[in-house]
Amino acid sequence: MNRRLTALSLMALAGLAAPALAQDSVDKYAAGLPGDALDPWTTGVPNQASAYVVDLTPMFTSCGTRFGIAPLIKTSKTNPAFFGSLFSGSGISSTLQNGAGLNSPLYRVWNVPGQGLNPLHNNPASAISPNIFAGDGASQFAVGMAEFSTDAGGVSTNNIIGGIVNFDPARPSRLYVTKYMAATNQTGVGVGDNAQFGMGTVDSTGNVYLRGDNGGGTVTGANPLTAANIFRVRMQNRNPAVNNEISNAGGADAGATNWLVVNDASFNHNPPQNLPDQITAGGRYIGANFNTQYEWERPGFPLGTTTSHRPGTTDHRGSAAFTPRILWNGTVGTSAVLSVVSGTNSISVFGVNADGSVTPANTRTLTLPANPTDTCPAYTFDNDATSFFESYRSQVAFRGGVSQVSVTRDAQGRGLAAAMIATTANAVNPWNAIVAARFNPGDTSQPQWRLVAWNDTPNSTGKPIRGDYGMDGIAFTGDAGEFDGVCNALDGPIGRIASMPELQIGLAGPSISPPAFDSAGNVWFLATVALNKADAQGVPFIDFDTALIRAIYNETAMCWDLELALELGDTFTGRNSQTKWQVQFMEVADSNSVASGTFFANNVLPSTWNNTNFGNVPNSASTNLGGLVLSAKIVYDADNDADFSDPTSSSGDPTSKDEAYNVMLYIGNIDKRCNADFNGDGFVNGDDYDAFASAFDIADGAADVNFDGFVNGDDYDYFASYFDQGC
Repeated sequence: MNRRLTALSLMALAGLAAPALAQDSVDKYAAGLPGDALDPWTTGVPNQASAYVVDLTPMFTSCGTRFGIAPLIKTSKTNPAFFGSLFSGSGISSTLQNGAGLNSPLYRVWNVPGQGLNPLHNNPASAISPNIFAGDGASQFAVGMAEFSTDAGGVSTNNIIGGIVNFDPARPSRLYVTKYMAATNQTGVGVGDNAQFGMGTVDSTGNVYLRGDNGGGTVTGANPLTAANIFRVRMQNRNPAVNNEISNAGGADAGATNWLVVNDASFNHNPPQNLPDQITAGGRYIGANFNTQYEWERPGFPLGTTTSHRPGTTDHRGSAAFTPRILWNGTVGTSAVLSVVSGTNSISVFGVNADGSVTPANTRTLTLPANPTDTCPAYTFDNDATSFFESYRSQVAFRGGVSQVSVTRDAQGRGLAAAMIATTANAVNPWNAIVAARFNPGDTSQPQWRLVAWNDTPNSTGKPIRGDYGMDGIAFTGDAGEFDGVCNALDGPIGRIASMPELQIGLAGPSISPPAFDSAGNVWFLATVALNKADAQGVPFIDFDTALIRAIYNETAMCWDLELALELGDTFTGRNSQTKWQVQFMEVADSNSVASGTFFANNVLPSTWNNTNFGNVPNSASTNLGGLVLSAKIVYDADNDADFSDPTSSSGDPTSKDEAYNVMLYIGNIDKRCNADFNGDGFVNGDDYDAFASAFDIADGAADVNFDGFVNGDDYDYFASYFDQGC
């Protein structure tokens, strides 16, 4: 189903009074602070609900696969000393709806520096009512993230931001975002907080699930939560005239907020997972608690609970995973959780029924062998003892993200489950690996285990990363094999997985985030890396960095090859802001554990792009990714001097006019299934030429078919070539 904005928000949007937390935009004054983000507390349609366009910029992996990237959501302006608040857990829905219809009648769009949605700091943006070429409706997914800061009054601010995202399958590079302040913990600067939040998950209808508590008694508001709570906020029902403050009275926007677990003082609850609205009408909370139980929402309460989800174990750890990919007949999807046999050395996988319950016959516990191995290249994770699954300790158990485990089904129908391990049971241990189990859900045969990625801290080495950079593994040196369009034996490793201490930034570890599967069994994760580079004089050096990695699944060999997707320092030109921005921070660890703002299983939408069956495409194809989100700090070169200097950074220039924002980045496919089918009706004929010519004549961005940021004769040449090739 696709419930629309409330009548009040429709009226406000139709009246064009829609300034918002602008995303790919810069302040019109280009003067550094304050930037163009808005506060999360002011009621009405700039701050509580807003609709805008985000256009994706092409990006390439180190082996040449093209995706699109853009900042989807900025964090809020909560303190005048900074451009925005800090990020915590984030995620994307586990399903995507086809033919959903657009979520808003009007969207703001701009493509000039300084334009945007903030009435004080942006020049006005245009409003459009999108035309969906194919006539089959828009596709839809949703996203959510937590943010936190200390406001100017010294209060601990904590908010949940969400977004419902539509796109036209005929134009995958353009996203139509309706952003909501799903929940806040106070009504304004310095007035006191009544809750602290942990980001849980979101479904494609826009139901956000979050955990709330009183911060261990540290909250300062007049009516605080008293114990552990689970809430669901239905973003499509949000009334923008209300700041949805969460307190001991529930959500202030009561019509959009369900209080599912109410001040439970008997035991704690991990950040929530969900069964999507597409699977069970209205959506349903599922998750794990500190009482060793899996729990699920059911009519009339109390929650349903069981321990049958983890056979042969004594306990579980962390939050529950969920994928709509089915491993057992009669179920609607599959869940998994870290579990305890001898220490946290197992993964329990179980089918979920339509009501959220578990049938004991549809469960498996997979126990890690003592020394898991890799075969590409050969390596044994050998510490002469059992390794342990990690990433569930410290604040993650309360603040998210979700989940430490990723689970899927491969093309042969076999189950895949993966998580991060460490050589000892220690939240800051930097010697880590991602390990995956492949198993037949229909029997009890032993699973196959394989390392996906690893570092070897004692020996300062790690799994190699591939790239189309030639024999020396360094880009732009012109050696044999460089940029020949394929990663093969002519290309040397471009770097390796590194250990956190090698970065020398004062953090001990861990060095690798939890993993997330895409539809082809590829694994995405964040890690510290050592990359081969050369300076301006051609002298080689090692660049220690944080990077987003894609591990490509080889089903025959049960092996994963690593490639670089995104690293610190990568620079893009925003298609809306027309301003260059640079990635300057992606988080793996904090001071004492894995960071809540790092990458988790729910950061990847596990379907193919647009739920399409693309047939016999390689696992490396961009269409195997339904889309992903990750939290990052980006800096806009607002003054165009190429230094990307954050004036609020301790190491930056306080006089810099650049702008630094903490954002949710989106990465996804930008290529049509058939580039010649311009109008997306399934046929290649004169109608496509007419549609392209019409878009070209008005310089519509849809006619920028080569994605160079301009609509010109090159696009006509590209489209003519596509048309001649057909589909």
